[in-house]
Amino acid sequence: MSAPSSSTAASHRDRRRSLKTILHLPLFPGPRQPALAPLSSATGPDSSASVSLPEDILREIAQELSQSDILNVSLASSHIRNLLIPELYRTVHLKSSRSCKSALAMLVRKPELSQHIQKLAVRPNYYLSWPNRDVHLPEAWVAQVISRIARKKGLKQLRTFDWDGLEMPEDDLWRTLRNSCPELKEVFSNVGFQPLNPNSELFQFSDLTNFSLSVRHGLGESDIFPTHEPLPPALWTMLLHRCPALTELTLCSFSASHRLFDLAPLASASWPSLSSLTLGAFGYASDFTIAAPPAAPFAAFLAAHPGLTYLRLAWNFKRWMSPDDPADLGLVFEFPEGLEAFSGVMQQLPSTPPSSLPLTPTSLSLTPSLPLPLTTPTLNININTTLTTLDLMCEPLYASRADRLCAALRLLPSLTGLELWVHIPEPNAGHEGFFRELWGAATGLEDLHFMCTTGFGKKPLAELARSLDVLPNLRTFALTKGHRYADESMRRSAVRIFGAVAAGARAREVASAANSNWTWVGSGSTLTLPSPAPSIHGADTTTPPSLTPPTTTTTLTPTPQTSSRLTQINIRWARASCRNHLKQEGTYERISASMPCPPAASSSATSSQIKRRGTFGGKGAGKAALDRCGEEEGLGEAATIDAWERGLRAVGGAFDRRYQFVLAPPPPPSSSASG
Repeated sequence: MSAPSSSTAASHRDRRRSLKTILHLPLFPGPRQPALAPLSSATGPDSSASVSLPEDILREIAQELSQSDILNVSLASSHIRNLLIPELYRTVHLKSSRSCKSALAMLVRKPELSQHIQKLAVRPNYYLSWPNRDVHLPEAWVAQVISRIARKKGLKQLRTFDWDGLEMPEDDLWRTLRNSCPELKEVFSNVGFQPLNPNSELFQFSDLTNFSLSVRHGLGESDIFPTHEPLPPALWTMLLHRCPALTELTLCSFSASHRLFDLAPLASASWPSLSSLTLGAFGYASDFTIAAPPAAPFAAFLAAHPGLTYLRLAWNFKRWMSPDDPADLGLVFEFPEGLEAFSGVMQQLPSTPPSSLPLTPTSLSLTPSLPLPLTTPTLNININTTLTTLDLMCEPLYASRADRLCAALRLLPSLTGLELWVHIPEPNAGHEGFFRELWGAATGLEDLHFMCTTGFGKKPLAELARSLDVLPNLRTFALTKGHRYADESMRRSAVRIFGAVAAGARAREVASAANSNWTWVGSGSTLTLPSPAPSIHGADTTTPPSLTPPTTTTTLTPTPQTSSRLTQINIRWARASCRNHLKQEGTYERISASMPCPPAASSSATSSQIKRRGTFGGKGAGKAALDRCGEEEGLGEAATIDAWERGLRAVGGAFDRRYQFVLAPPPPPSSSASG
């Protein structure tokens, strides 16, 4: 199973698995990259002129393209395909039994292709397959075919191997890879029900830079308090003595109610280059103390590894809440000075100010508006300026702990990414103020994942959408919520969120205009805002009438779609009765900042555009994709949304569809707001 990558915060999310993976949640995909232009083109009907690129330039361009775009470019000609084959086969990711069977058989027939593989990930009998179960494939056959390819020197450039089956493969595969793949430095494997072989060939590697051993999802909940299984001494010998250049390590269980690892020997390890660490799961023991490594040795271990940029500690608090007091949690420590991404529980966040300091979500401010006196008392406030990504998905946040979380978030001024699970017992009670308190404590967020697995209907969704206007830099927003059949569609929810964020952006423009002599020129209304007098700290800001500046106006052209930075919304419906607890999911990406809203006569053109982008998954889907702008017409500016939806219908099985629709801007501010 893949371990977290330490290159960027986004790659951390791409490699780790947590509750989001149980729900089968896709991560924030990057913006769609444009396809490469043709290598040759005619300048006129009778022209034979062509434009060509040097081969090395073409290869450099291909390295910046997605795999799908590389495949499209390779279809231009056999010559281009031969040039791009190394890029096409650099990474091979087989995500199902069918893909394992077909791709491995092809590599046996064409061993010259396997020589380009640098990363190979195989997932036979993929236990997270969705919406349907993966077909069964003997995993021994998969391991034998990979060994056969490796023995023929077909994987001589392999650097990363990821085995993600139901059980660990036989030793012959590990032995063959170790002897036939001299470049292999990253090895990932998971285990299932079978016990670990203390003499496994997996533990005979040397000089690895990335190692992952994890218990896969889906083993059930056979024991409320499972005992911690000692890892084989051969594994610790390999890691502690033969892998001094280790940069990434994962020793974790994703079935914490069935199988756990004893990680105590880790405290004596020293890897100077370690940058990414994933450990767990930890939770309550039978006496309701926390079963985790001793706090002092673990804190010393972290202090000895200042190069850590990613740290994930998985916790199991499915049945009982975590203790309120951080001291009862045990694993509380100072973050490494260069830590950029952290996943754990709230109690592990940097310490809050002393109790003598006023500490409420509205009173604590790290950027006072008035100048500080020349001498100020020293406050022991542990502000972390390096952490940019925070994952608090181990357990839900309860309202009783919200103030403490807000205080902790204010001590993370560089935070741009947050994943948060919130428990809302009464969704219709009114929670907009609660949401605003949370987001107001981290106004620099660019990526936000909000999860509420209880019912979350139209009213709380509208409140959540309105509260996002306090996040001016928000670019991607993901919503995971419990699903009820009376809920609105995913598309309507996405439109609601886009509209609320755009309205908030427009309100900020109006507020900004209030600081100058600006005139809002909208559709059907004009708003003139006076300019306030300049103020000086500690001085009387009252401006005598005789000193009122002359009335001048500056035209402010509203661009609500471009002033809102939100470009992508991901929505997931969680339902316990569905496979992987996922009912439906959709991704809605703004692919153009603004465009004219098409009139009714353009419906046919929109239809052809949609059909070129993909197929519809059911009767009536085409009609839904061709919704006219209606009242959106005449508002001047709109945005095109690229939608991808898949899931399970109440009747009729699974669907998968892609289409586009036009999103209108919010209405302009009314003239009643003037003054």
